[in-house]
Amino acid sequence: MNAVAGLIIACLALTIYGLPRPQIVGGNDALDGAYPYQVSLRNLTLNSSSHFCGGAIISENYIITTAQCINQFENPYNVYVVVGSNYLNATDAVNIPHQTYQAKNLIVHAGFNNLLRIHDIGLIQVSSNITFNENVQPIALSTTDRNFDDYPLLVTGWGDLWSSGLASNRLQEIIVRGYSHELCSRWAHIKETHICTFTMENEGFCHGDGGSPLVADGVLVGLMSYSYGPCGTGVDVQIVGGTNASVGQFPYQVSLKQNGNHFCGGAIIHETFVITAAHCLSKKLPDNVSVDVGSINISNAETRYTAQKLIIHPDYNETLAINDIGLINLKNKIIFSNNTQLINLISYDRDFENLKLNVSGWGRVKTDGSIPEVLQQIVVYEYSQESCTKMYNLTDRHICTLNAIGQGMCYGDSGSALTYEGNLVGIVSYGRQPCASGYPDVFTRVYYYRQWINDTINAGSNQQLNILLGSFMTYLCISFM
Repeated sequence: MNAVAGLIIACLALTIYGLPRPQIVGGNDALDGAYPYQVSLRNLTLNSSSHFCGGAIISENYIITTAQCINQFENPYNVYVVVGSNYLNATDAVNIPHQTYQAKNLIVHAGFNNLLRIHDIGLIQVSSNITFNENVQPIALSTTDRNFDDYPLLVTGWGDLWSSGLASNRLQEIIVRGYSHELCSRWAHIKETHICTFTMENEGFCHGDGGSPLVADGVLVGLMSYSYGPCGTGVDVQIVGGTNASVGQFPYQVSLKQNGNHFCGGAIIHETFVITAAHCLSKKLPDNVSVDVGSINISNAETRYTAQKLIIHPDYNETLAINDIGLINLKNKIIFSNNTQLINLISYDRDFENLKLNVSGWGRVKTDGSIPEVLQQIVVYEYSQESCTKMYNLTDRHICTLNAIGQGMCYGDSGSALTYEGNLVGIVSYGRQPCASGYPDVFTRVYYYRQWINDTINAGSNQQLNILLGSFMTYLCISFM
């Protein structure tokens, strides 16, 4: 489990974790002429080493950038605007030479507040009109306001390639994704005038990227304002916010094992039945599946039980990931104790939006990581079906959750229980990889399967009773022969 964001007013690019700092790490070299609106702002001299911020051409005599990039200058003539080349160093731009313009006027938004990081936007009026050609062109401003949640956005810049590194001589490009305001606000004080983005580990923004344009579908929608953490922090998908479970905290939790190796989670719902995800049981034989109970340590079960029958929901569809629920009928009754108890199925359907839900499991601590020794727990929040349906093919038999980046489910968490106030409401079904990358996790909604669960348990109990009676009658017959 990983416990592991019209005219622009002010926009923010945010990479989760750490402390605020003006900060493209993990990007690619941009092709010559691909971004003709891109500018490099230079301080006092035209040397490549004097690059301090990015910006974008929006007209023949105006450049747009962030307020913090230009607020430090009292004299506009100390600022130069370099356009037309992907290279900071002029000697590397023989075929595509620079054009250089001196600033005439620096205009900072009247509402700019560096401490609150609001209205971080400014304009540079250059001393002469910019000469347009195939490598020097303005970019259009967005004419509509829209939601960029999970939308691919393009950023370009010459920022440092890592926290203590040198600025990139060649323009870098990177695709980032819009991140929900609701989740981003848990990490920073953001306004409706901000856009939040997230990147993966070893990707992101760095010193010198400030003021760089954020582009969606070829139009300017934002400017790089600030980020959190060292350059390229991104998502390291290690446990963030999750904790080790305490002894007896989740007595219904089980570990499903094959040849002694954990592969899925599950929950005790009856003295002879465990609930899990259907995909955990698919293509497996009952003789090869064991169920460990009673311990938070993956390698030290209180008791191990063997499976008698693996029961997959008859309408389970692996391709569509629907009806992903299954039951394990055990050969022997579970012996209950303080650390081994069943969990009740929720008896009513409801909306869990904005309510705290709990998940526990032994899933990997990162995509390519190992299984943790101690059971992990995390609080998650339901994500609206309407929003989640934009990413996944959902039905009313799913529950969607979304947490901050670096938190969520991973390999080995499948089948584990989603609970609310001590009742079972969901089963971990699927998510998008890599783990905890800011996408929602999807659970099977247990309430809709109560009848099937009860019918299956009753049928299994009757079958076991018949087996016991048959054995007893055989014994009687033998005894009286």
